[in-house]
Amino acid sequence: VKDILRVQPRGPYLIGGHSYGGVVAMEVALQLERRGEQVGHVFVFDAPHPLQVRGVAVAAAEEEEEEATDEDAFELMEMILAAIDFGHASAGWSDMSTMDRYEYFAPVYRVMRNEKFTAQEVREQVLAIATAVKTGSSRSDIRWHQFEEGRRLQGRVTYYRASRRGAVAYMDDGADHGLIWSEVADDLEIVDVPEDHFSMLRSDSMQVLIEDMKKKLSAFGWVVHHDDASDVEGKSSGGDILSTEEKSDMKAYLEAMGITTTAAKKKEKKGQQLLENMLMLEEDDEEDE
Repeated sequence: VKDILRVQPRGPYLIGGHSYGGVVAMEVALQLERRGEQVGHVFVFDAPHPLQVRGVAVAAAEEEEEEATDEDAFELMEMILAAIDFGHASAGWSDMSTMDRYEYFAPVYRVMRNEKFTAQEVREQVLAIATAVKTGSSRSDIRWHQFEEGRRLQGRVTYYRASRRGAVAYMDDGADHGLIWSEVADDLEIVDVPEDHFSMLRSDSMQVLIEDMKKKLSAFGWVVHHDDASDVEGKSSGGDILSTEEKSDMKAYLEAMGITTTAAKKKEKKGQQLLENMLMLEEDDEEDE
């Protein structure tokens, strides 16, 4: 909130976030309003309310720690691989041995951490992360967040809800998904997007979001000119967002980390998307840190 006020001292503020970031966006909006600032619009992309997230595991005895198993780690890895559309299902993930799965995931994890870990090191670190997820030991764990009782957001909220449910194993995205945010926001609109939690933000699936957001942002003076609109539409239908030099650099980096272009050779049209998804994953990981 302090960073936002430093850049833009006065509202109206336009705030948004996907998944965990959507919870952050709602809390930021509430805090801005508490300071007397105007929140123009909040855009939330399939974010789970903290009450929708699977509860933490409790050890049988206080002196014991509920450690994650390989199965817990697999669940986490499968979610990440699905998020970047890495093709693990078609690669025979279900038939892989335990270490083969860590070997397969290792290049992705190396990119996430920008380190050339061995498969065994990846296993140890992913198990540690899975333990933190299982026990809720991280300070930033969404399950510990509580919105201030009695305080409700006055600004408009648009919730983009993924129509295809179940992409995130630890999130209950059942009947109340999206609607539960009415407990926090007075002016809530639900817009259904015909994708899942992750694919809704891929460049070839964003037209529903683009068209709806253009209408809402125009009220705040955001105008998409004809040339810009063509550019946005081109990107949304699979156009390049990276320059030739950037693609070359990214390809070299991914290959150095162990990610080959096998997927691109099998499905050339998905090659560029794979690079873009990995780039987004790397940027998101830096923001989380």
